[in-house]
Amino acid sequence: MDRVLFNEFHPAAMPRPAVSLLCSLVLLAAGAASAMPGMKGMPPGHPKVMRGDITTFEVIAGDIARHRGEPGFAYDAYMDAARRERSAELAGQAWEAAVQAQDSGRMVEAAKLWYELDPLSAGALNTLLVDAVKQGRPKDAEKLLTEAAGRFDARKDEKGKADPGAWFATTARIFRGLPPNRVRDAVTILDPWAAKYPKRADVGIAMAQLRRTAGDRVQACRAAEKAIALDPKNSSLLVEAADICWQGDRTAAFRMLNEHLKRRPKDADVRIVLARALERSGERAKALEAAERAVKDAGENLRIYQNAGQIAAELNDVERTTRWLTEYVKRVREENPAVDLSRAELWLQLGNAALTKRDFTAAARYYRELQAGPFAVQARLREAVALSDGGKTEEALQTLRTARTNLKLDAPVLFSAEASLLMEKGRAPEALEVMNAALEAHPTDPEILYEAAMLAQETGDSALSEKRLQTLLSMNPEHVQANNALGYLWVEQNRNLTEARALLEKAYRADPLNPYILDSMGWLCYREGRLRAAREFVSASLKKLYDAEVAAHLVIILQKSGDQKAAEATFAELLEHDPEHPTVARLRELLGKKP
Repeated sequence: MDRVLFNEFHPAAMPRPAVSLLCSLVLLAAGAASAMPGMKGMPPGHPKVMRGDITTFEVIAGDIARHRGEPGFAYDAYMDAARRERSAELAGQAWEAAVQAQDSGRMVEAAKLWYELDPLSAGALNTLLVDAVKQGRPKDAEKLLTEAAGRFDARKDEKGKADPGAWFATTARIFRGLPPNRVRDAVTILDPWAAKYPKRADVGIAMAQLRRTAGDRVQACRAAEKAIALDPKNSSLLVEAADICWQGDRTAAFRMLNEHLKRRPKDADVRIVLARALERSGERAKALEAAERAVKDAGENLRIYQNAGQIAAELNDVERTTRWLTEYVKRVREENPAVDLSRAELWLQLGNAALTKRDFTAAARYYRELQAGPFAVQARLREAVALSDGGKTEEALQTLRTARTNLKLDAPVLFSAEASLLMEKGRAPEALEVMNAALEAHPTDPEILYEAAMLAQETGDSALSEKRLQTLLSMNPEHVQANNALGYLWVEQNRNLTEARALLEKAYRADPLNPYILDSMGWLCYREGRLRAAREFVSASLKKLYDAEVAAHLVIILQKSGDQKAAEATFAELLEHDPEHPTVARLRELLGKKP
């Protein structure tokens, strides 16, 4: 299970990829005399290779296949070579290819050979243990644990020192990814083994984590408290213990953190976790104070600056967010000028802080730094907002257009954003052109169809909007927003009310708390003459989200119901929210009020 309180991220300290096996093996093959034609099953376009021997060729082929994103072929090549040469290293390579392919069956197959050839391979052991527990074979797991204890507990490091139980502390953690019922099975199997290492805090913490994953949060916290008492100065384990207790006993989590900081007040790692815990508990001032203290004691620990900046961002402290995250970026780049931060979410946080200050130029600059990864499309959308708000509409539009080329999978949302921006600037014809281009490029994309329908409605072409919504519903009858939109369109035009009810009831069943669907249901009931139900639906919508159009509906319903006083009160509230709303004049006339 992921940590609840604290997640580490430090790009400058990220592990660097190992040198590819391809490099060394190509040297071995360099003296070969004859070119070898493509192996059977070789990926199309695979380069010719010089043959020294079949094993060398298979390994080179496997390495190239992995780099080409074809791990299945790589696995076959590595396994053939591993079986022939009885090579644990090649079996390990096959296992890595199976991991890359996310093929659990092949992972186990490779692990069996790897473990047979190298019984000290932790990767092979752990794969086989997880498989045994997952498949409900406790005796196999017991056998593997017995073998591992005999081998690893006696194993000595380069200084000739053994560390009994260290292997178990690591191995026990691997079961957290299993379903809760299998994690409980793992706890049952592992408990007697954990008892063999009663003085190891890391073993106790590993077992406590398993108990939490299995759903026994209170007992997990008690186990974590007992474990950390064995090694109270270990900051890393202390953080894990507090994290374990967070979901089961927050008082215990705070107690652990505060007691540790009394003993070691300059421990920035623990202090920043305390700040996170305070932030999660809603204690804003104390959280920021703890983060400030952690930064003061951070020294060269760059991770503290980043986490402090994230906490400040979540607490909407613009000044601290900017100060801590920019310091983090500066130091990371000084430490490693080649570091790649183009995927870091912190650019969103810095951009948001700048937007809050209405520093649109800085906001756009920060967002522009985020060019890859899962947050890239968010960054482009926000960059466009910053540019537009800063008066650079054309640059904002160009940002969205360029992003469509670079982020092809996100093109639909980028088309929609461009059309929305054009509408906001009063450039409806251009917005329609953009959505027409979007439909041409993505004719079956449901969100493009929906946005195109909404744009047609907004520009006054109800017939086109209706046509597009019907096309969308023919492709996806369960599309909630489309059901609501088409149903509401018919209700607004006071036609096809039977069909409209079928659509709106489907939308309501799917999302009964959606304020827009509640309003649609209420307006339908009004058209049907069911005024009491209409009032209930529309009132519920306004409680969820105040909207002037919905308020106007309620005024009309209340007036029709004969509740003039409530209608006038609702109208007065509408005037406070939006005195320029286009329905105001009509509602004044309806209520018999003078301008």
